[in-house]
Amino acid sequence: MYWLKGCPKCGGDLHGDRDTHGAYVACLQCGHYLTPEQELALESFRVEGGLEIEMARSVANSPAPATSAA
Repeated sequence: MYWLKGCPKCGGDLHGDRDTHGAYVACLQCGHYLTPEQELALESFRVEGGLEIEMARSVANSPAPATSAA
């Protein structure tokens, strides 16, 4: 699936895909990968069926990344 002008970093076009590490959403122009929280913000634009729902499930079931104090 594609989200035109949806990148929070550069305003470029986003695409959803899957690889050996799981599903992800990335920008075609700058290569920025969305965080799970940013992917959930796209939830209202996802359609029923296929990769989009599978991506939503994998993000919802993934553990939150560990944060470290700098």
